[in-house]
Amino acid sequence: MPRADQKLTAHEQAWERAEILHRDISIGNIIIDIDSLATKRPKGLLCDWDLSKSKDRIGRTTQTVRSGTWAFMSGPSLAYPLKPPEVSDDLESIVNLMYWNALRFHKRDLSDSKYWNADAKEVGYNDRLARFVWKFFLDDEKYQSTQGALWIGGETKFYRYSKPKLPFRLAKKDMFKLLLEDLHQLCYKHYRSLDEDELEKYLPPAQTEEPSPEASPSPEAGPLMERQLIRVTRSPPPSELVSDPLANHAQLKVVLSSFVENRQGWSANDKTPDQFENLPDMIVVPDKQESFMFGKRKTREDDDTQEQPNKIRRTQWSRS
Repeated sequence: MPRADQKLTAHEQAWERAEILHRDISIGNIIIDIDSLATKRPKGLLCDWDLSKSKDRIGRTTQTVRSGTWAFMSGPSLAYPLKPPEVSDDLESIVNLMYWNALRFHKRDLSDSKYWNADAKEVGYNDRLARFVWKFFLDDEKYQSTQGALWIGGETKFYRYSKPKLPFRLAKKDMFKLLLEDLHQLCYKHYRSLDEDELEKYLPPAQTEEPSPEASPSPEAGPLMERQLIRVTRSPPPSELVSDPLANHAQLKVVLSSFVENRQGWSANDKTPDQFENLPDMIVVPDKQESFMFGKRKTREDDDTQEQPNKIRRTQWSRS
C-alpha cells in the first residue's frame, strides 16, 4: 500500500519544525506516485497548503469562518465554529479520509455484493450507503446565532466515534480491516477525552426570537436544548475523561507504521469499482476549487465568506 505514514510524517514535520498546521486534509490533497507502487517504498505527498496557518496565528480570530473540506473535517470543528484548529482536528481528518475510501472502493456491508465486481457504470444507487455517507460526512444544519446564520455539523461523527466499534464492516478480516479498527479506537479515545462543557464556549449563543403574545415559550424549545440533549447521551462524565491519543502524532504514527511495514495479510483483490458512482448529485460551495464532487457541478448563489469550508451539500437526499 502507499506510505500513509509519509503524509503523516510531512504533517508532523510541518507542525513540529515550522509550526504550520495544514487545516485541509482531504482526498484531493494527497498525491500518490503511481510509478513507485511497484517498488519497496511507494511514495506519497501531502499538498495544497494554501489554507495552512502558523501556530502564532491560530486562535487569534473570533470569526465563525472555518477552513477545510466539509466531509473530512473533525466533528468538533464542525460543531463548534469558534474553536481554534488543533493538531487533533487534522489527525481525525486522516481517519475520516480512510473511512471515505474504504466505503468507496472496498467490499463492505453497506453495498450490494453484486456490484463489487461490476463495471463502475453498472453500479446502482444504494440507499443504505447514500444515507450513511450523507449522515457521517455531509450532515449539516443552519444555526441562527447572535453572529448571524452559521452552518454547523458533526453530530454523526460525535455519535459514531463515541462507540468503540467501526460503524461499518468490511467483507474480509484482513490487514486493512484491522487498520481501520485501530484507527477507530484512536478516535474513540480522542472523543472520550473531549470536555464538551469547555467546547460549548466555541458555539455562539443562539439568536432568540421575541415570543408571540399568543404562545408561551417552551423551556425545551430551541437548537441549543436539542444539542444539549444529544450531548448528554454521548459525552463521558468529567471523572472518566481520558488522555487524548490525537493530541500529537505519536500514537497515529505507531498505528500506521506498524501496518505499512507488515506486508503480510493484505488482500490483493478487495478493491471494488467506485461505489459512489450513482449517489445523488452534489454541489460544492463556495467557489474554492473542490477536492471532489459527484455528477456535474451546479451553480449556487451563497453568502459564504472566503474562508468558509469546502462544503459539499446535497441536492436530492431527504433527511428522513
